[in-house]
Amino acid sequence: MLMESPLFGVPVAEIARACDVHPDTARRWKRTGNVPAAALRLIRALWEYDLGGVSGVWEGWRLVRGELVSPEGESFSPAAVRAGRYHRDFAQEAARRLAEPRQLLL
Repeated sequence: MLMESPLFGVPVAEIARACDVHPDTARRWKRTGNVPAAALRLIRALWEYDLGGVSGVWEGWRLVRGELVSPEGESFSPAAVRAGRYHRDFAQEAARRLAEPRQLLL
């Protein structure tokens, strides 16, 4: 049984353009499945929107229709990602206030 190429479904022209190689090289990679690891990571990041190829800490994270999607399937818009620091600051301030001693009124 033939093993499916790791580049199955990716057009030769896209591989050649993204990796800056001749189309014959891209065809050979598709045909043999012998793709340099760096090229394969790049193609997966560009074609499949898989961020794990960019850095291992992003394994399972994807970009789908302009949103960052976690391995658990939770989506984050660019605005939600930018607002993350404000949510963190708000939570820290709330925790600080809750930790302050209070006088009980009887």
